[in-house]
Amino acid sequence: MTVSKIRIVDDLILRSKIVAIIKATEKEILLDYVQEIITVTNKEIDYQLLNEKVINEVVTSFHKWRNNEVNFKILRSRIFKLHSLARVETNEIIKTYYRFLAHALATAHVVDHLEVALDYLIKLVNLKTNNLSQESTDNRLLQIDLLNNIIELKQKV
Repeated sequence: MTVSKIRIVDDLILRSKIVAIIKATEKEILLDYVQEIITVTNKEIDYQLLNEKVINEVVTSFHKWRNNEVNFKILRSRIFKLHSLARVETNEIIKTYYRFLAHALATAHVVDHLEVALDYLIKLVNLKTNNLSQESTDNRLLQIDLLNNIIELKQKV
């Protein structure tokens, strides 16, 4: 069973399951998943509290990198901006969102970042729900279902 590197209330069996799926999945499919999990997560975030300019820059750079329009160095520098924002942020929910987003997008470089990103997503759920374990379990199930759906779609193509 794998254990998170950050302190979270989590379902360790489901965490191990998503980690196993990630390790068995091609990077391109995982990058599609990154885009999807960011989209799903963004529906739950109050954008008025965030630095939208930096977020838009980094997400746009990710899409451009995937289309070979920019090199990874540009994407990496934008990801570091997110980490810089997280370091100075006092609101734990926003800080955790920045960390989630930065690690999710860093999957472009190293797939292991996705595991950390999903842990930050669980931490985000923990913060928003006062550590209700059912909420983190539900989010892990959503993570797994979303990834399995993307894998299934890619296999049909």
